[in-house]
Amino acid sequence: FYRGRHIQTVKKGTGKWDIHFSCPRFAGKAYTAAMSFSGYRPPMLLASGRKIYLVPDGFTTLSLIGMLKPFFDAGPLMLDKNGEAKGSIDLSSLPPIGGIPIWIAMAVLDAAAPDGMAYLPDTYVFRLP
Repeated sequence: FYRGRHIQTVKKGTGKWDIHFSCPRFAGKAYTAAMSFSGYRPPMLLASGRKIYLVPDGFTTLSLIGMLKPFFDAGPLMLDKNGEAKGSIDLSSLPPIGGIPIWIAMAVLDAAAPDGMAYLPDTYVFRLP
């Protein structure tokens, strides 16, 4: 259904994908996105009782601080007037990796919300070619 998936990848060339982030109810809000090679279970439990379905690893930390660019770029970290943003995955300089999954999670940020996060969409799994 239209805009029903909050995170999705769109191939744009050999070894290159756009990552589309869509949270239409949160237009103009800041967001963060991270990736992991370690899976989505068990989830991280937040103080409010909510869960982030991403198992953090070294790549998670590097992706959160922008140190995986250009391989993983979370984009502008601000949703536009439609509640959308675009990041990217660029593996064009690497040999084919062969079916390894990565998990991508995002959070819409709001200091007034529980845990400072207004929205936690479902984690997205992407299988590297």
